[in-house]
Amino acid sequence: MGVALLMGGVIAQQPAIGAVGFIVMLACTLWGMSGWRRVAGGGAETGATAEPKQRRQRPGMMNRFEERWRRRQEGDH
Repeated sequence: MGVALLMGGVIAQQPAIGAVGFIVMLACTLWGMSGWRRVAGGGAETGATAEPKQRRQRPGMMNRFEERWRRRQEGDH
């Protein structure tokens, strides 16, 4: 819907409609990102079942790259 408003504002040469479309797109993006964090386990955990953050997170892309680089330098393909 935001893209349609943005494009409609550009086509109709109405900057206000384009700005509203951009704001709608931004709001939807932020709303989607907050939902993604909840699904991915980024929410706060309390009680005895809470694990330390280090054990819950998977290694990131940079950590994988660094590990591969380290193995190449050591000769462990």
